[in-house]
Amino acid sequence: MAAANLERAGLDAELLSADAGQVLRDAPDGAWDLIFLDAERPAYAGYWPDLLRTLRPDGGLLAVDNVLSHADEVAEFTALVEAEPS
Repeated sequence: MAAANLERAGLDAELLSADAGQVLRDAPDGAWDLIFLDAERPAYAGYWPDLLRTLRPDGGLLAVDNVLSHADEVAEFTALVEAEPS
């Protein structure tokens, strides 16, 4: 469904449905223009160093599921993001 929606919008994107930790560990620095993180909420904080490293530093966008609906479950992650000066 995501691929069809992107195509209909005229956007070209690489869609991955894989283990986030492994994909992030394997990706080079600044590899991604956009990261949509939708994983097990307790794992979010552990992904932070690699999310920060692999997101393009000049305008990359990180979109994270559950930060509003389950704020208490991702509070550690949210604190890491808020403390990041970049």
